[in-house]
Amino acid sequence: MAGEDRATTTVRPTMAELAKDLDVGLLDLYKLAQELKFNLTRGAAKVTPKQEARLREQVARGGIRHRHHPEIVYAQPRTAVNPPERLAPLLTFRDQCTCCKDWFTYEAERQATRLSCDTCEPHFPLKGEDANRELARLRDHDARLRGAVERAWESSAAAAREADRAFRSRHSWMRTLVLAMC
Repeated sequence: MAGEDRATTTVRPTMAELAKDLDVGLLDLYKLAQELKFNLTRGAAKVTPKQEARLREQVARGGIRHRHHPEIVYAQPRTAVNPPERLAPLLTFRDQCTCCKDWFTYEAERQATRLSCDTCEPHFPLKGEDANRELARLRDHDARLRGAVERAWESSAAAAREADRAFRSRHSWMRTLVLAMC
């Protein structure tokens, strides 16, 4: 009789197993369990049949988006005329523009030393560029940099005002404390 009870007992899945079965992220499943007020905080936590049914229902309703499995993007399309031996997938890299110091992303087979983002590409000098292009490039740089410098000055002044206000507040509390101690 004891053997029959074990055979008929259902195996309760863990949170990690349920996340894998539902094809959702484990952290997303944790958040959903918290919203439903379930005390499931570890990947090894066993899920009751009622909890499992509610979690499955919420995922089916769109409570969690399924994990995105990105496709590999090839550098060149495969054709019957030009079958490649081995195409390297395009990877996404992040780099800092030497002109505006903003971060930008680009796709390539391997990391390259790109000097500029797409916005600043026209600002870089070309070999044998004419004087009109150079003048336009430098004028645009000047306008963009003046705006950036002005924003930096405004931000610096605002931070200095905030620091002065904080120091005045601290000093007034210290003065009050000293007077109360005397």
